[in-house]
Amino acid sequence: MASGPMWAYILAHEDAVPLWRSLMGPTKVFRARHSDPDSIRGAYGLTDTRNTTHGSDSAASASREIAFFFPEFDEQRWYEQEEPRLRRGQLFYSAQERVHRVLGAQPAQETVSKLIFALQGSLTECHSGACPIPGSFLG
Repeated sequence: MASGPMWAYILAHEDAVPLWRSLMGPTKVFRARHSDPDSIRGAYGLTDTRNTTHGSDSAASASREIAFFFPEFDEQRWYEQEEPRLRRGQLFYSAQERVHRVLGAQPAQETVSKLIFALQGSLTECHSGACPIPGSFLG
């Protein structure tokens, strides 16, 4: 899946899969360049096998991929304990750790969101310069 350095994220949003897939653009780079040139793949994709990003195609796929890349992440616990806090706005983003944390929690105790699995490759900035919250599916 990767030919160089990669970053894997979990994105937390009700519609994370379709939203992320929309930002990525078509899988085929040639098509992305012509039909959706402002997408990540349209702007940065090199070839169909080096298209800069990956995104799960369903919640079930995302669950499998999250388990592979983040074996310590407990999806059921996230939905039961941490997702309600996210909805209440009780999180902050730790730029140093590159994760969202619950307010008042000890870093080792809360792995709330290494917030949809997705970005891979050496992409250093998003197309518009304003990336979505790193990593969403959970929806």
